[in-house]
Amino acid sequence: MKKMANIKSAIKRIDVTRKQTARNKSVKSEIKTYVKKFEQAIENKDSEKANELFKTVDKKVKKQQLKT
Repeated sequence: MKKMANIKSAIKRIDVTRKQTARNKSVKSEIKTYVKKFEQAIENKDSEKANELFKTVDKKVKKQQLKT
């Protein structure tokens, strides 16, 4: 049985945390996907695609760091 908060601010905080957790999970998954594509491009020696993917990964990681 889960306990529910009684104070209004605590209830709001639970809701905010749920939304942030969902967003973080989504972004984390997206970053992992791009990293895998980047590593695959390196293995295939496709420097143009690897360079493009590196920029994308870097941008997404930095953006996520600002949000946390």
